[in-house]
Amino acid sequence: MEYTENVFDVRLAQLNVKANMEAQEKQDAAHQRKKKNHDFVQYSRQGLNALTAISNPIALRLFLLLTKEMNTENKIIASQQTLAEILGVTRQSISVAAKELIEKSFFTMMKSGSSTVYCLNADVVWSTYENKKKYATFRASVLVSETEQPKKIKKSTLKKIEVN
Repeated sequence: MEYTENVFDVRLAQLNVKANMEAQEKQDAAHQRKKKNHDFVQYSRQGLNALTAISNPIALRLFLLLTKEMNTENKIIASQQTLAEILGVTRQSISVAAKELIEKSFFTMMKSGSSTVYCLNADVVWSTYENKKKYATFRASVLVSETEQPKKIKKSTLKKIEVN
């Protein structure tokens, strides 16, 4: 009887190890798929057609920059000054380009204090799985240019903590 119980315990342990290994393999495969697809944007054909109709080259460059920098919720926070510096144009040019893109429904803008939140139209471009486009979550990538940052950042004096 004792021999049978030991054989049974050994076989049960083998099955548990196999099940754990299979579960880990599935988890690793899912992680690899997610890692492989983490850095992409997708355009709808209708969105691409609308993009090709943009006659203002600064508006097109602005939209492509926002697309490149947006997070997976199609949001980004940046000042017009930062966008102007990145694109090498004036803030007024950004303002005109943004107005055109808003009129054509490429994105909407919201104010958050003195910052602007750009919310790109998910029917044009998105960077997550299509079934998640309908969710209105909000995290944003924030762009701050060098000229908008403080000139001097005070060095903090942190106490070194020894870890054993």
